[in-house]
Amino acid sequence: NTSPINRSQFASNPLAYELASFETSDSWEFKSADGNRQRGAGAAVWLRALSRAAISIWLIGMAAMILLALADYGRSVRRSRRWRVANGVWRDEWQRLLAEAGVRRAIPLLAADDSGPMLTLLPRGYVLVVPSRFWSRSNPSEREAILRHELSHLLRGDIWKTWLVYLLALPQWFNPLARGAARDFREAGEWLSDRDAARTPALRIDFLRALSRLVELQRPCTSVAGHCAHAHPLLFRVRRLLDDSSTKDSNMKRMLLTAMVIGLAIVSMVRVELVARETDNLPPAVQAVKEKMEALDARIESIQDSEGGLKEHAEKLKESVEAKVEQLKQLREMPDQFSDEAKRRAKLFMTNEEAKQLEAVDALLNHPFRDEAVLLAGYAAKQSEHEAVRRKAIGQFIEMGKDGYPALALCYEALNTKDRIFLVKQTAKLDADDRAVLIAHMLKDADDEMIDVLLSADLPQERRLLLVGAVAEKKGQAFIGRIVEMGDKTEGDAGLLMLYAVAKSKSPEHVAKAVRVAAKRGEAALPVLAAAFKCEQPDCRAEVVRAAKKIGGEASQFISQHALTDANDELRTAAEAANGEK
Repeated sequence: NTSPINRSQFASNPLAYELASFETSDSWEFKSADGNRQRGAGAAVWLRALSRAAISIWLIGMAAMILLALADYGRSVRRSRRWRVANGVWRDEWQRLLAEAGVRRAIPLLAADDSGPMLTLLPRGYVLVVPSRFWSRSNPSEREAILRHELSHLLRGDIWKTWLVYLLALPQWFNPLARGAARDFREAGEWLSDRDAARTPALRIDFLRALSRLVELQRPCTSVAGHCAHAHPLLFRVRRLLDDSSTKDSNMKRMLLTAMVIGLAIVSMVRVELVARETDNLPPAVQAVKEKMEALDARIESIQDSEGGLKEHAEKLKESVEAKVEQLKQLREMPDQFSDEAKRRAKLFMTNEEAKQLEAVDALLNHPFRDEAVLLAGYAAKQSEHEAVRRKAIGQFIEMGKDGYPALALCYEALNTKDRIFLVKQTAKLDADDRAVLIAHMLKDADDEMIDVLLSADLPQERRLLLVGAVAEKKGQAFIGRIVEMGDKTEGDAGLLMLYAVAKSKSPEHVAKAVRVAAKRGEAALPVLAAAFKCEQPDCRAEVVRAAKKIGGEASQFISQHALTDANDELRTAAEAANGEK
């Protein structure tokens, strides 16, 4: 009973009142303490619940971070299925750098439309993916700079180290300082790779130029599987590359460096030629050579730009032809639906007699049903044992224009080399872009004899040069010597462009050969000599000096003078020896 004590109840017995008062006050104290304990227990329960909630959120956060990382890695793996193995010159450049670094394991070089450049660790091992658009438009020195950057990541094991750092930071996923530290570690790896890719002034310029073009042509991306070479701001990386200890105490030099950085960030491509260095008063002849080199570079870039349009045209053509081929195959399975004329022609063809087969494919252009005509021409070219019949059928479907392309698809794999050579000659009647696509397809499995025929086909010079580049990419160093021979036989700027491209390839043997061949052209060859000057091999430098001496003139003297005053003792000695020859 918690009601107040009525004193009148105990008026006759004071002792009873005192006892009752004592018992009542004690019960009140007990109840008050019990209330405090209940409130304390409630707070403890609340704290335990809060702790459990915090731990749950922490664990859920870690699980979410892990799942996001796994999902990102999974996307990279799925995306890698679209990447293509790079062959030819691209592969050779990468393999050479791996060999120089003592890397014995195979690290494939893959080309992609929407990824890279990026060293990636997939379940099957390391791969290096490069953006095909940028790679096809860059010169060998720019590609080498990017490759050296990625090779540096490989040699240091940056991907594994980055994974370990992020794993250590995972328990602190909620802490921005921990995330920032992990991000800084990753960027530190990029700085180290930048430094390795730009050890000399010449390499530094190539790398800066490559970075500026990458920013323009390829959207950077970051993945758990790897990190793009240009995934953080170009401005700061350019500044770091240009920052030298000797400039830190000079405000004027800092201002100049800032101006250089801003210029590199704005200009899409910095053209720096070691031969024709930027000066205020270049001799007119040297200026003319420099302008010619810029024109040749612009033409190379234009040819590379046209590759994308041709590929898009090829894809559309392929889709339409493949769809039609499927329809024709279905038609072939239903001979009862053939017209009477088609049945008559098919019956003649089945005799295997040359005369009757020729009659079967004669005047197919006049056949009333085009699908039947295309099917008959394609299978006649594929299955006839008689060369005359095959040639007749090829001529018939070529005359059909685009309608006849499915017939070509049906028979092409069965054609022998002579029939394919005949086919190439017949394609002169086709649209120029369609013909270029067809020849590009035929180049994929062509032998040396067939390559000569295909590259000598009557095509616009830009398309022909594009195909030459495609073959060089596929065949690698073995084909570059043939490009020099083709350049020697090709008159005008088309031949000069081939020699100029080889001179920029940095393959010492072929660069020297290109210079020797170009020297026959007299002063027109000077851009080739200027491009070859960047090949820092004694044999190349000696060949450049010999050619300059043979050609003569103000620009040649300019090139020779730079060779004779080169800071590299080995190159200068080679130039002096060549200059002293009689």
